[in-house]
Parts: sequence; C-alpha cells; structure tokens
Amino acid sequence: MFEFRLPSVNQVLSYVIKIMGIITLGIALIPSVLMAETLKLTTGEFPPYISSNSKQLGPLSQIVSLSFERSGYQTLIDINPWNRALKMADKGRVDATYAWSIKAERQAAFLYSKPLFIFEQRAFAINEAQLDVSSTADIGSIRLCRPQGYTLQGHSQVLVDSGVASHFSPPDVASCFHMLKANRVDIVVVDKLEGYSYVAQVFASSNDIQVLDKVFFKYSNHLLVSKQHPKAEKLIQDFNLGLDNLIATGEYQSILSNELGL
Repeated sequence: MFEFRLPSVNQVLSYVIKIMGIITLGIALIPSVLMAETLKLTTGEFPPYISSNSKQLGPLSQIVSLSFERSGYQTLIDINPWNRALKMADKGRVDATYAWSIKAERQAAFLYSKPLFIFEQRAFAINEAQLDVSSTADIGSIRLCRPQGYTLQGHSQVLVDSGVASHFSPPDVASCFHMLKANRVDIVVVDKLEGYSYVAQVFASSNDIQVLDKVFFKYSNHLLVSKQHPKAEKLIQDFNLGLDNLIATGEYQSILSNELGL
C-alpha cells in the first residue's frame, strides 16, 4: 500500500527558501526600464535647442531626459505651442514643462529647477543697416520684433519703454525674420543661436545679416513643475540631482559640444 508522508518542517523551509530565491532572481532580471516611473513632459519649438526635427528633440531635451534618467525616471516628451505647454503643466495634464525663463507670475504657480542653460539675446539686423540702439536714440527710430510668447526683457524693454522702439509681435520667430527681410522691422531680438537657425531658413546667405554687439538680455531657462503636483518638490529635487550628475561627469558639456558646437 502506498504510504503518504508529509514533508518535514526543514524540508518545507528548504522549499520556501528556494522559491523565494527564484522570485528574487526573477525580479532582479526584470529590466530597470520596466520598473522606472514614466513622466510626461511637454515643451515648445526652440531651435536649435529644442526641435522636433533634431535628434532626440534637441540638446536641451537630451539634457532633461538624461537628468531624470539619472534619478531613476523615464520620460515621454511632447512638443506643443508654448502657451499650451504651460497650461498643460499648470492643469496637471503633464508632470513638467521646459525650458522657461524666470517670471514672477510663473514663480507663483511653479517650482523651478536649476538652470538648464544660460542664453544671450542679441539683435539681428540687415547687414548694411546703420542703427543706434542706445536708450538715447531718436524716439520711434527702431522697429523691434519679438514674437508672441517672447517677453520683452532687458534692453528690449528699455527701448520700448523709452519710446525709442516700437514693438512688433507676430505669431512666431520665423515671421520676425521674414519681416526683417521685407524691411518691415529693423531688428529681431532673440537668442543668438536661435536667431542663426532662422537666418539659415529665411535668407540666402548669413552675410545678409549682422548681429549687433550689444547683449540685450542674459537669462537662464529651467524645468518647471506645478506647485499643485503631488510630488512637485521631489521631482525638482530628483531632477536637480540628475542634472548635477550630468555636469559633474562631463556629459552635459559633451551634449552642448556635439549638438551646438559650444
């Protein structure tokens, strides 16, 4: 007759230990990417820094993605019109948005990361134009273009407030440069590298354009997380740690060198 014997306590414990070991090994073998939290981010077109036509959406997008990756996150990035991107972050439809300059009204609603990059706004003009862009120039002598969504800052604000410049604000940067080409404005004030990218699109040669020596405004851009986000402080803290790591390892500068020649 078959005799059924219950396993001993030691045998049961041995089986349990083996099973737990198998489970632990299985968990360890799961790719970390499957376990990482995925964040939804949004931004806007800002060539050459951010562009849907660039590798990995441009160097600033690479820096943002890698900074979060260093802190254990994955990212999904969507490009939208700038105003929509900010509203999406404010309404909690995304976890964060970039790259934004510091403004008092935004500081009231968002937490800011450490700077992603330091920008310089310069004035682009037709090559042969003789322009006085000092604050003491003749009233109404300068037609200045900065598109919608681009705040007047620094010397641009001074020129407009003093009456020296009249402000033209078409829908986008490309429109500003088309207006410059058609002699409808005298200067386009944008970030230097951004301006060069549009000059290449609009003008037959970069020799058709001059960049004035004066720096109109120097500023930093940042990643923003709404203060209403339940993990706002942690996301900013983790992002900053990842960004610090990129800078310390030299990867940050490598991205700028490879993508922007800086």
